[in-house]
Amino acid sequence: MSKKLRRSDQFIIRIPMRKWDCILDDFTTEELRHLRDNLSLSIVWNAWEMEEEDSQDATIVEIEVLYDGILNFQEDDFPDAEFGLRVLKGRLEGYPAPVFRIRLSKAVRKKDVYRAIYGTCYALSSPRLDEPCYAEEHNGYTRVSSIRKYGEHHDYYNEKGVYCGWRWADPAGIQDGIRIPSTNFMK
Repeated sequence: MSKKLRRSDQFIIRIPMRKWDCILDDFTTEELRHLRDNLSLSIVWNAWEMEEEDSQDATIVEIEVLYDGILNFQEDDFPDAEFGLRVLKGRLEGYPAPVFRIRLSKAVRKKDVYRAIYGTCYALSSPRLDEPCYAEEHNGYTRVSSIRKYGEHHDYYNEKGVYCGWRWADPAGIQDGIRIPSTNFMK
C-alpha cells in the first residue's frame, strides 16, 4: 500500500542566500549607506518544475514577509553568527536570509515547493554596474516548513524586533514570480 503524501496550500520558506555573484566592495560608500534603495527580493515561482503534473498550474496568491533577511539580529540557534547585511569598514558583509509565508491557489507537496522556488534571490543594483549582482542559495540550505509553524516563526521574528509584515495578495496569482523592492519592507 502506497503512502499518500501530504499536501498543503501554505508554507513558510527560509532561504539563506550565502553566495554573491559579484565583488561587494565595488560599491560606493553612498550606495552602501542607502543599501535598501538598491536591493530587491525576487521570489521565483516555476510551478512547471514540480514533479506532480496536477500541481504545475499552482500559483502564489498571497505572500507575507516575516523577516526581510536584511536587518541584523542574533539568532538563538547560532550565538556566534549575526544574520542580515551590514556595512563594516566600507564593505558590505553578511548575507540575506529572508523568511516568508506563501499561500498557493491549490495544495501541493512540500518537496515540489523546493523545486518551484529555486532561483529566488536578492538583486543588488547600481547605476555603475551593467547588471545587478545577485545573492543566491546554491548549497541546499533552503527550508520549507509547514504552515503549522507560522505562529512560532511570527512570534520569534517579532520578539527579535525584525518582523517585517509586508503582504501581497491577488486571487489571480503569480505564475512566474515577483520582484519586491526592499524599500517596501521598511516599517
